[in-house]
Amino acid sequence: MDIDLRKKIEEVVKFRESLINFGKEVTCTNPDRLSPDELQALVYTIFKYINELDVTMGYPYHDTGVILPKSIDKNRAEELFIDFIDWYEIINTPANEVYEEVIKNYPVSKYKRILCVGDGRCSHLGRKLAEKGYEVVSVDPCARKEFSGKAKNGNGKLYVTQASFFRTSGDMQDWADLIVGSKITEFVEEIANSKKPAVFTISDNAEIYHMRYNGRPIRKSKDLENELEKVKGITVKNIRDELSDDITKVYCYEPKERDRSR
Repeated sequence: MDIDLRKKIEEVVKFRESLINFGKEVTCTNPDRLSPDELQALVYTIFKYINELDVTMGYPYHDTGVILPKSIDKNRAEELFIDFIDWYEIINTPANEVYEEVIKNYPVSKYKRILCVGDGRCSHLGRKLAEKGYEVVSVDPCARKEFSGKAKNGNGKLYVTQASFFRTSGDMQDWADLIVGSKITEFVEEIANSKKPAVFTISDNAEIYHMRYNGRPIRKSKDLENELEKVKGITVKNIRDELSDDITKVYCYEPKERDRSR
C-alpha cells in the first residue's frame, strides 16, 4: 500500500475514533452549555458523520434512533458540529493553530494579557488561553458573557466583552501584551498596524466584506493575503492539515518597537 494512502487512512480512522470518544464526553460535560435540543442536534450530527465514514469504509449503516429536533435547523446543527470539533481539537481548525502558536512562542510570563478578537459566541480561543494561565479579554458582538470568570484550570481569567472591536479596541489594545484572532478580516489592517504583537488567521470569505486594505479593494482572501505579506514585521506559517491537506496560514506580527516594561 502507498505510504501516503496508508497515512491518510490512519488519519481517517483517528478522526472517526475521536468523534466517538469526544461525542461521549460532550454529552456529559457539555462545555458550550448547549440547550437540550442543541445537544441532541449535536449528537445527531456526530452520528451522521460516523455513519458516513463507516459506509465509505465498508461497514454497515447503524440506525442510532437519534433525530434532529424540530427547533434546530440543519445549518445550526452544522455550526454546533464545527464548534464541537474545534473545542476538542479533533482537526486543526484555525483557532487551534493560533492557540498552539501562542502556547509555543508567547509564554505567559511575558505575554500575560491577551486581547482575543472575533472569538465567536462561545469564546473557544479565549477560554483555552485562560486555562493556560493568561488573562484574556474576548471581544465579539455575539459573545456570551456567561463564560466570563476565572479559569477552572490554572490562574487565568476570561473577560467577555459583547461589543464591536472597532468601538472598544483603543483601551484594550493599550492594555494587552498580545493580540490574537481566528478567521478575522475587517479589522486586520488595524491589528497589523498596531504597536502590539499579534497572532491571527484570516477568513477565507474576505470577499463578503467588500473591504479595503491600504485603500485597495479586497474581493477575496488571496487579495488580503498579498497585502499582509507586504507588511513589515509579519511572518507567515503555512500549516497543512494531514486529514484534508488544507493549508492554514498563521500570521505572526512583531512591531519594531514594543513597550516591554510591563
